[in-house]
Amino acid sequence: YVQKNVGITNDTVKLMDILNGKSNILLKVDIDNAEYSVFNRVNLSNVTCLLIEMHDVHMEHIRERITEIFNEELDKFILFHAHGNNWGGTFTLENFELPKVMEFSFINKKFVTEYKLDINKFPLPNIDLPNNPGVAELNHNWINNFVI
Repeated sequence: YVQKNVGITNDTVKLMDILNGKSNILLKVDIDNAEYSVFNRVNLSNVTCLLIEMHDVHMEHIRERITEIFNEELDKFILFHAHGNNWGGTFTLENFELPKVMEFSFINKKFVTEYKLDINKFPLPNIDLPNNPGVAELNHNWINNFVI
């Protein structure tokens, strides 16, 4: 575990400087609206597991960027879990109420020999919890209706 002030200014360290020479990395990205720039700067080849929170999903250009990231940057990963963050609110898309902030969990395909589409209903009991405990958990029944 390494906790650093990551950034591009003089008083921060670059993420690539931390990751260089490392393998089997679990990379957690929770950097409130700067997460999309990670994909322009980070080589994910040594990342085993990627946990990332993506903001502003309600904005069409952000959804386009997420689709691009999933198709190009994360093509060597499997999405194994998704959760809507109830702090950010919701929006309507194709008659579904969706979260504006999503949390995605990926595993590198080189560590998986077999996988199939999970058809469970989300959120998963005893696994998913509301990010804001004072607000009800979001309905996630839409997850299996979208393929990114």
